[in-house]
Amino acid sequence: MTLANILVVDDETEIIDIIELYLNKAGYQVFRATTGEMAVNLAVDKQPDLIVLDIVLPDISGFQVTAKLADLGLNDIPVIFLSCRNEEETIVQGLHLGDDYVTKPFSPSELTARVEARLRRKQATASSSAAGNQQQLCFADLVIDLPAHSVRIRNTEVPLSTTEFKLLCLLVQNRHRVFSSEQLYELVWHTQGLDDVRTVMVHISNLRRKLEIFPDSKEYILTVRGAGYRFNHALSGS
Repeated sequence: MTLANILVVDDETEIIDIIELYLNKAGYQVFRATTGEMAVNLAVDKQPDLIVLDIVLPDISGFQVTAKLADLGLNDIPVIFLSCRNEEETIVQGLHLGDDYVTKPFSPSELTARVEARLRRKQATASSSAAGNQQQLCFADLVIDLPAHSVRIRNTEVPLSTTEFKLLCLLVQNRHRVFSSEQLYELVWHTQGLDDVRTVMVHISNLRRKLEIFPDSKEYILTVRGAGYRFNHALSGS
């Protein structure tokens, strides 16, 4: 069995040492980077399965690293931000650019669990797409191509992160069900945490903004007051 490769990026080598110790015990191979440019070069060279990325780095920020990776076509690599910055706007930006956000000081065991959960989700998404008989899901102007991992509205490509795509597919494929924030977090992130409600709210907000790209766009994701979220199944006629 091939080990998953994790790129850990932090300017403090002691933190990398701790993370590497826990990830190695969990069976992962770790690549190390202490600067943003080193992280970009390693990502290109090693093609890691996931990146644990600090935001405050000596040369460029972690956010700039994700932008460079996107320019290089590597925006499908899951990113877990790990940072001492706990301002709401920074966390929101991190959740928009990456797949998860962990603040320092942190629990190495919890971080390892989040890495494992994110990799399980990545594998499950790939497996379900490969095994699924239904290649496309179509609702009004929305077309979800499962094998291609793409979303289009009126033939316009909608760029979604891996997490946003997973969240949308979960809602669409269970369109008659209402999910609470806690349920969505557990099903999509495969873990539980103190920031689950805020994390889900941010991703739902980002998803709505990306889907409602036209002035007369449909409302695809509905909020059910006091209960959670569901897909607007009226668009499918079922």
